[in-house]
Amino acid sequence: MVNMPKRPPDQVIEYRISLQDYERQMLDHMISIQAASLIPKISDSIGIEQITKMLDDPSKIIQVMYSIALILEAFGIESGWPTPFDWKDWKLEFEAAKKERQEKGVTGGAAGNYSLGALIYNILHPNWTWFEGGAASMTSAEREAEAAARAAAWGYGPQEP
Repeated sequence: MVNMPKRPPDQVIEYRISLQDYERQMLDHMISIQAASLIPKISDSIGIEQITKMLDDPSKIIQVMYSIALILEAFGIESGWPTPFDWKDWKLEFEAAKKERQEKGVTGGAAGNYSLGALIYNILHPNWTWFEGGAASMTSAEREAEAAARAAAWGYGPQEP
């Protein structure tokens, strides 16, 4: 196939269509009807009907909300819910807190030891708290001194002659 050169046009004809108010209203009405007919197709394509069927059970509502949170965080919008996208920041915070607790001499689950034995011990001996100033922020010697002072105040423990 050989491309033949085209001659430039001699003249350009421009057509213009002018609408009166009535024709504009009819055109707007037709466009709105066309757009309204697309709404069910759009909602079906993004699954709104399936999502609304799921909202009869509270656990399903939570699943939907968590899915929305995952999508938001995938796009960089913080949702406030813990998601896999928060893992990196959480791990850095956890490691810093674990290091601080180890420097203070705190042991057990509060120090980040989540072995089965440590968890069972902490369940059977609830001597720690997540709040600052509680037993979790004390060394074992400070905890023992506090327990001895509490026992002495209540009349338990070694008696002075």
